[in-house]
Amino acid sequence: MTLPSNNLRALRDRARLSQSELAAKAGVAVSRISHWETGERSLIQSNGVMLLQLSTALQCTVGQLIGAETILEKTKKNK
Repeated sequence: MTLPSNNLRALRDRARLSQSELAAKAGVAVSRISHWETGERSLIQSNGVMLLQLSTALQCTVGQLIGAETILEKTKKNK
């Protein structure tokens, strides 16, 4: 099973944050946000602290952020 692309852009849009605002809240460079959103870097391979900082800034779960909840839902439907 392949992992879905991350949900960072959609969650950032929902939170009405620019890339710069999210980067400041999460303590990362704006370029990192951009690379994650475009798929140049994998958000899923980020460390746990980074994922927690992003999910806190976006007011979502880490599962929502990386798309894991989508995988779980699909797995449950296929049983």
